[in-house]
Amino acid sequence: MRPWEALKARVRRNRLYYGVTDNVARLRLASHRAGRLLRRPAPSDDLAAQFERIQKGVRCAHSLEESLCILELILKNRDVPGDLVECGVFKGGMTAKWSLLARQLDRTLYAYDSYTGLPDPARYGTGEQVGVYAAKLERGDSYRGSLEEVRANVAAYGHLESCRFVKG
Repeated sequence: MRPWEALKARVRRNRLYYGVTDNVARLRLASHRAGRLLRRPAPSDDLAAQFERIQKGVRCAHSLEESLCILELILKNRDVPGDLVECGVFKGGMTAKWSLLARQLDRTLYAYDSYTGLPDPARYGTGEQVGVYAAKLERGDSYRGSLEEVRANVAAYGHLESCRFVKG
């Protein structure tokens, strides 16, 4: 198999993966909602529903399932002190989600990004990511979200006051 064909196959698998994990996330949300109807509320019900709304409204580089897993992990460890840090924020989808979590936990979210997109992978990377990101850049997908765009998405869907945006 040529490298080009292998890359196309990998992209197809990734789309399938995200499709499957998003459907699993929807089933988990339905299960949470059913539990609430049976008087068994889950502590993250409201946040999970808000995460789903953000997932639909902001282009994300992660699946809904991934963000719900992170939500559960952080809530299970809520007694660990300290703020939240996100490195690489793309369009601000996860930033908006985490900002709601930061507000609930009375913490600050630090969102670190260049806000200029991915650099040329041939200049900084080795191994598999060079081919993967080179193909994404060729398709025009720079994973770029300007600071203004990210702030606007967080303002529309999250809690802007919980965030500190760090460029670099």
